[in-house]
Amino acid sequence: MSSYTPSEVLENHKRSISENAKKLIKSCEEKIDIIVSDKPEEYMPLCEQLLVCAIEEQSDYLFACAYYYMMLYYVRLNDWVNGISCGLEGLKYQRLSQDIEKAACSFSVLGNVYYSIGDTSKAIDNLLCSIDLASKYNIHKFHFIAANNISKLFFINTNYERALHYFAEAEKYFHKTYGDEHSLASLNSFANLMCNMGNCLISISKLEEANACADNLIKYIESTPNGSESYPVFIVNTFLANLALANGDNNKMNLHLQTALNALETFDDYINHNIDILMFIDLNILLKNYDDVTKISEHFINTCKESNAPFNITSRFMEKRIDCAILLHDDKAYAHFSKEFYEDYKQERNRNSEQTLKAENSHYEQIRLRKRQQILLEKSQHDTLTGLPNRAYLNTYAEETLAKAIQNNTYFGIEILDIDYFKHINDSYGHMEGDRYLKNVAALLQSLTNSDDEIFAARYGGDEFVIVYYNKTSEDIRYLMSQLKLHTTSIKLPKESAVGCKHLTLSHGCFNKIAGEGNRLWDYLSIADVALYEIKEKGRNSFLLKE
Repeated sequence: MSSYTPSEVLENHKRSISENAKKLIKSCEEKIDIIVSDKPEEYMPLCEQLLVCAIEEQSDYLFACAYYYMMLYYVRLNDWVNGISCGLEGLKYQRLSQDIEKAACSFSVLGNVYYSIGDTSKAIDNLLCSIDLASKYNIHKFHFIAANNISKLFFINTNYERALHYFAEAEKYFHKTYGDEHSLASLNSFANLMCNMGNCLISISKLEEANACADNLIKYIESTPNGSESYPVFIVNTFLANLALANGDNNKMNLHLQTALNALETFDDYINHNIDILMFIDLNILLKNYDDVTKISEHFINTCKESNAPFNITSRFMEKRIDCAILLHDDKAYAHFSKEFYEDYKQERNRNSEQTLKAENSHYEQIRLRKRQQILLEKSQHDTLTGLPNRAYLNTYAEETLAKAIQNNTYFGIEILDIDYFKHINDSYGHMEGDRYLKNVAALLQSLTNSDDEIFAARYGGDEFVIVYYNKTSEDIRYLMSQLKLHTTSIKLPKESAVGCKHLTLSHGCFNKIAGEGNRLWDYLSIADVALYEIKEKGRNSFLLKE
């Protein structure tokens, strides 16, 4: 309901799930590092168990979690189709359960995925969606992450002014996220931010500001416990080498360049940091270190192919290798890598065809899964004997309808009815007959709701039923109650009942009024129950409406 904040809605969702579901979520969170291990496939069974649990419990929050973790898993395997599919599906449930943090993170992850496969427009759109959510709900961490990522996209596409705009925004939200904290996690984030911003400033010859970035970075490293041992060596030294070259300090430049080269031997995060690697290659091309360019380019070309990296990433390293062959006048290497580039391009087109089919299959699988969810949802929301909505569904519907009535300043009514002397009928004719009478009453109520979408009926428990009326005057409801009393005469009993009739009879109590601020569902149910009690005291087989 609109009166609840997103955090309250989320907490309500969390409270409603089973203990088993809570344990599964905890396992998914605690074992998330498996995704970046040598055996990421061991993580998928946890996601599948959580998805089964979500289907069984029909919890939007559990679906939000399951698809979120599956998205992270598929992205780690470079399975972009399933990664995007799970990310989009997860966002739907994250909105429903108001899991704002996961939604902001999902948008950010999807932004990076779209960039990796070469769809810059979707990348920007998703990162901006992450920023919008983070800004609205003051989630500084994801505001920083998304702003930093979007700034890198503008930087690599040489739109330096927009890049600096988002770098400044990222720096602002970095400080809001970490404050005075100087941890290894904050150091890694700050180093990435300062290096990217500094490289951008170098590109537009703002050396004074670029040097300030370097000074801030070095101070941060020195003020972080063990920072001098744990900072991202390759990224930092690539930036410092680039800055030293711009400042004309060749000694410093060579020192940082060698340190970066040594660190690159164990640096494997080429997807997230391909911009830094490409910048390092460009720096070596500028310095005519062609042997290093050749080795590095070929290493990452092979790495990309082994790990099924997207063509958008692989092609960037191929381009650098071809550039190097041109500069060296190496016709053999030029012919070899140009041919390889062309073959990869053709394979990419074939992959796109396969991915299209895979995306189609994934789409239909999602439809099948949603149908399965809907079937389970119907079962979970309806009474198995009568087919009417059950008490849990009633509570949800009634609360939402009351809120709508309050907003629209219109009538809201609750009617409670039960079968007169039902225990006596059950004992006299047996439970099978008793169940048949419950079904007959349910059929009458179902007929009533089918004829008017502003009337809702549910089985409350035992032989009790509840009707919810929206926008009905008391005269309207009295007429409907009288019609229900009339139609009940068609449900015949084998012999005259304790109430003195040869047919089933009902007692009804109802409360109806124009809903106002401060009204609660319990108030309506309580007064309707009092009205029902008064009818029973007067002899049953009748109805009473209170206003």
